[in-house]
Amino acid sequence: SQDSTLAALSLRRMSLATLPPELFALESVQRLDLSDNQLTKIPKKLWKIKGLESVDLSNNQLKAKHLKIRKNTTIKQLTLSGNPLGKVPRHLHKLKGLELLKLTNTQIDQLKGLERATALKNLVLNNNVV
Repeated sequence: SQDSTLAALSLRRMSLATLPPELFALESVQRLDLSDNQLTKIPKKLWKIKGLESVDLSNNQLKAKHLKIRKNTTIKQLTLSGNPLGKVPRHLHKLKGLELLKLTNTQIDQLKGLERATALKNLVLNNNVV
């Protein structure tokens, strides 16, 4: 059978407006780089990819309400820098293993919602108005 397990997948700078359906057919990906695209929303299915530890969604067109974060215990690093989030994404606490969160230049003016992200060890907030 075909092995659909990857250590890392980069779809960086591909002008993606939506995520390709083939992405969700993968059995396992540890590191996923979707930076520098035109993504405006992230489907629930992304958070269900098995073994996912690091997700880079920097420099897209994401707003906090379009992230659709769902329960996940494996993601340790999430980069959302350079997106017009406007606020801390809801349900961030559902990423139970999240240790590093990068929110540089995301138009965030308050930290409401981060208090529930109990595994968080490192938070990067440069170039915001908090």
